[in-house]
Amino acid sequence: MVSWFLEVKRQLRNMVISEEWGEVPVAKTEEGRRIRRLLLDDAFWGSVGLVLKLMTAVYEVLRAVDTRAHLMGRIYGLMLNATMKTNEAAEWAATYFVKKTGLLLAKDKASFLAKWEREFGRQGGAVDRHRFGGEREAL
Repeated sequence: MVSWFLEVKRQLRNMVISEEWGEVPVAKTEEGRRIRRLLLDDAFWGSVGLVLKLMTAVYEVLRAVDTRAHLMGRIYGLMLNATMKTNEAAEWAATYFVKKTGLLLAKDKASFLAKWEREFGRQGGAVDRHRFGGEREAL
């Protein structure tokens, strides 16, 4: 559903800026004006993209579980993959936030991630790899 929403982004934006939109009764209501503002807001579309990035891996795991087959090994691998993708998306979201807000938190990625860890801890951008035979490593 979310990926479809991104596919029709241009059409939705064109709809609310068209003359015909002004003739639709809902367009004259507060809800209609709110819908128009939302569809024309770049930050909203960035959030839609982030939700898609975060939920794709989780969706894959849920689809595998829904087959009701004996897939514990596969599910374990999918969960590990989902964790890594979620962490990558969290790192992307942090970088996206800095770019969109114009905040200059750090001069480079390494110092940005170090500041992020000091502020919010490692859960935002790290995988606990010691459980999987390696060191804890930031993505």
